Amino acid sequence: MENITTIHFNMNSLISDIIVCGAGYQQYTSLEAKMNVNPFENSGYGAYRRYSLHLVVSGQGEYTIKGKTYYLKKGQMFALFPNDTAVYFPNKRYPWKYYWIDFIGVKCEQILSQMGFTPDTPILDTNDSYKFLERLFLSNITTCKNNPKIADIHAISTILQIYCELVKKKTPALQPDKKADGYAKKAMAYIQKNYPNPNLNLKLVSAHLNINEAYLSRLFRADLNINFVDYLTKVRILSAVNLIDEGNKVVSEIATAVGFSDPYYFSKVFKKYNGISPREQIHIAQQKNAEKQSENKEE
Repeated sequence: MENITTIHFNMNSLISDIIVCGAGYQQYTSLEAKMNVNPFENSGYGAYRRYSLHLVVSGQGEYTIKGKTYYLKKGQMFALFPNDTAVYFPNKRYPWKYYWIDFIGVKCEQILSQMGFTPDTPILDTNDSYKFLERLFLSNITTCKNNPKIADIHAISTILQIYCELVKKKTPALQPDKKADGYAKKAMAYIQKNYPNPNLNLKLVSAHLNINEAYLSRLFRADLNINFVDYLTKVRILSAVNLIDEGNKVVSEIATAVGFSDPYYFSKVFKKYNGISPREQIHIAQQKNAEKQSENKEE
């Protein structure tokens, strides 16, 4: 790569409020750093009323705005704002390299603010987003340079991806709804206690909890990734398996004990959820019990 690359855009995009004016990267030599080159004064940012984002990818530098100086290093970003006098220089001993992208638009200040940039807080540590952002900036330069016909579209996409990444990192993760979680646990406990009731259903449980049926149904899907009927059925079938393992052998009695009034329907549902019929399960349980008894005799 050369020490500096600049790409200019025709600024005629209608895709977004954002219009990208230019992008590129700059890498300073030790000689340039010692000469205190100030790219802001030489580029006419103020005259064109541009906003700009920079990502430092190596070295160090300093940036002064509103009388306050910031010392930057790899992994940090800084923003430039129209109408604000700002100067920035590479460190003389460890001159920086940075990627940059310039843009204008009526909502740019709002967008930058949501990312975390204002004239009073123009610096941002990218932390674990650095690698992703570095790839974005570099890809933007390469793609726009090699595909000028779509350069403006790609550059807008880059800004939007930067925006998404930084806003995502600022937004706290959604906290679980403790009230909803409480309802779900109460519903599960109520089902565990009352599943032998053949009339147990969503309406009965929601009435017990004094909440809407549709709301309770959504809770099951959200918290357990299962609907109410499937959850109730699985509780009943698991209980039936436990009864069989304990030595129960009469299908009709097992069905009644777990909330099925029809033993034939119970057998059909049991096989659907368990892969085998209740009678096959009983046979397996009998074999296991016989083997255990045989082992106990041998001992």
